[in-house]
Amino acid sequence: MSAAVSGTCKGGYMTDRAPDEQPKPLRFLTLAQVAEELNTRHSTIRALIGSGELPAIQIGGRGQWRIERSRLEDYIAAAYAKARSDIAHGDLESTTGSITETGTEADTEASSEAVIETGAGAG
Repeated sequence: MSAAVSGTCKGGYMTDRAPDEQPKPLRFLTLAQVAEELNTRHSTIRALIGSGELPAIQIGGRGQWRIERSRLEDYIAAAYAKARSDIAHGDLESTTGSITETGTEADTEASSEAVIETGAGAG
């Protein structure tokens, strides 16, 4: 007998596997999946693509965009490096300013709360 195999996509992982196998991450993510992963809005992801900060490809001609998981990981690593550099140079305003420009009020509030909780920027 063969093992049962499901064929759904959940949380950026393919579940097309036998029950005892680990899920395989999707190579390409939708804008909605990327927005969920970064805990931000779809419009923020579109802005990052439009500015060239987050590389993406268009599939077909109907506005179906996909972001390769490795490119998303590269973007996240670069964002951490920029934040570390800005903080090391005492430029916390630049770090929160970039969030304000590409994010939403909710993103900015969450960022401010994180700075307060971690004590970063206290002087």
